[in-house]
Amino acid sequence: MHRILLLIPLLCCGSILSSQQLTAPGNAWVYGELDWGEQEYVEHETRIDRDTMLNGTTYQTLIRTSNIPNPSWSLLPEMLREDDQQRVYILDETGNEGILYDFSLDLHDTTTLWNGLTATVTRIDSVEVAHHNKRKIMDVQITGTIQGHIPCGYSTRWIEGIGGKEFLLHYPCRTDTFGALACFFHLDNVYYPAGSSWCKSFVISTPTVTSIPFRFFPNPFSTVLNVETENPLITEAVLYNVQGQVVFHLHLAETRTLQMETELLQSGIYFIQLSAGREVVGRARLIKI
Repeated sequence: MHRILLLIPLLCCGSILSSQQLTAPGNAWVYGELDWGEQEYVEHETRIDRDTMLNGTTYQTLIRTSNIPNPSWSLLPEMLREDDQQRVYILDETGNEGILYDFSLDLHDTTTLWNGLTATVTRIDSVEVAHHNKRKIMDVQITGTIQGHIPCGYSTRWIEGIGGKEFLLHYPCRTDTFGALACFFHLDNVYYPAGSSWCKSFVISTPTVTSIPFRFFPNPFSTVLNVETENPLITEAVLYNVQGQVVFHLHLAETRTLQMETELLQSGIYFIQLSAGREVVGRARLIKI
């Protein structure tokens, strides 16, 4: 993975309490997870992939690999967006949207998360990231019930613009799985932990996905799904359900337009991947109604 220099003029002397969006293009996370029951440890990388429009709202899709020595990337069912108040929203695989992180909270403030749990800020400090910048760090107490009746309570930590110290997308009320943020990258530069030599040596091949403008319409779709692009010519289209099962796999003679008959598909969330030759040129999340 070659590293690209971050050429933006905010690097100067002294410590600056910096702010950056968690959903910014070029962000990537490496987390380690240990399953106590299986006695299995795995490291995985998650990356912001691209923008996608859904019901008039722009979300960021995510890709992930859990096999770092021989990475195979997959599109996650969750999508993220962030408002100008530093609130990060998650749209999960069921179509439910709510707050994942709220970096605007002050000490003792509370908020309700997308899964119905309550987050209360118990401590606020700062932590150094790259270039002697600093980010707000928040100790957060999570309380409530899951699945309507199972008590859930534990402490976690949020880093402004980076996410959770244990997990990025979920707050599992489980004692058999331990997670930890190992590295956070922006544009392939190590941003946190500051000065980490391990992160600097971390090598993983990045997926080849070219940013090409596509139109997927209508979205949500019902009986027909249309795809249009000016360039390049599409040679393959694969449609997956949220379980990762292929429901359409089309090999095409080079085309700029595509129409799928989708009347027989069940309602729900689907993912489409488009290729031109051997190169993946487009991914999107779609809803069937």
